[in-house]
Amino acid sequence: MAREPTRERLAGQLMLALYRSGRQADALAAYRAARSSLVEELGLEPGPELKRLEAAVLAHDPALDLPPQVIPQPATRIPGPRRRRTRPTLAGAAVLVAGTVIATLALAGGTTGPKRLIAADGAGALDPVTGQVAASVAVGSAPAGVAAGAGSIWVTNGADGTVTRIDPNGPHVEQILAVGSSPAGVAYGAGAVWVANALDGTLSRVDPARNAVASTVPVGDAPAGVAAGASGVWVADEGTGELVAVDPGTGTVRHRYAVGAAPAAVTLLGARPLGSRRRPGGPGTPRRNAARPVLRLQNTRSSRL
Repeated sequence: MAREPTRERLAGQLMLALYRSGRQADALAAYRAARSSLVEELGLEPGPELKRLEAAVLAHDPALDLPPQVIPQPATRIPGPRRRRTRPTLAGAAVLVAGTVIATLALAGGTTGPKRLIAADGAGALDPVTGQVAASVAVGSAPAGVAAGAGSIWVTNGADGTVTRIDPNGPHVEQILAVGSSPAGVAYGAGAVWVANALDGTLSRVDPARNAVASTVPVGDAPAGVAAGASGVWVADEGTGELVAVDPGTGTVRHRYAVGAAPAAVTLLGARPLGSRRRPGGPGTPRRNAARPVLRLQNTRSSRL
């Protein structure tokens, strides 16, 4: 926070951590400090998410409390009409409200009847035929990213510092692995699961065969998104404004490409990385332009699409 006082997402995470440690006054002081920085440096008030978090801290909202420890268990199946059996697709539910995941992902299966929901702090199976949620399973606190690979689904849990490995055939939780601080983006490639840890500036390489972190790579200040493929592993670093290329074999940084303020996510178009950037000031910045800029990296130069 000292280096990036206007980063609202980090301010919210700090407030939540302080509040959950029984330090309500310090959490409110962190909000005041973040608001002061935003007003003085950018001429902006905090965004609605940070304001809601402040109100929740003041009210001792039970939704901010730590959830009970996750115990791996079989998914709860939702009964429905008999139909041709198809394999459901898992989708992670991670809606950020007041700095903590307390909402659910609603998926409509038609125009009548109630919507079926994936539970808060959970992942669920979506039936591709009906569009209904067919199963759900609890993961960790504040799920942030989801990826598929090595026959499993991988969900990062930002508040727990863990990754949940899910068997999609149940679905059920197979393993909960400790990674870095505030894991966000996750991707599978080159025989490994790659996790961007936002608060400690590292990239965790998880070996699916061993169910363990094989190595940890320092990549920058605040890595948020990650993609992996034939061209290597790519990390979007919000703190440094760079796309970071990592060699999956040696686990070392090959190159850093400056792309602009706060790149939040990255994916691959063939072997070419595509990244998205946040506007300065975080999610509360007014939308002067409707669309976020998207960056395409070609050779060693970046250009705006």
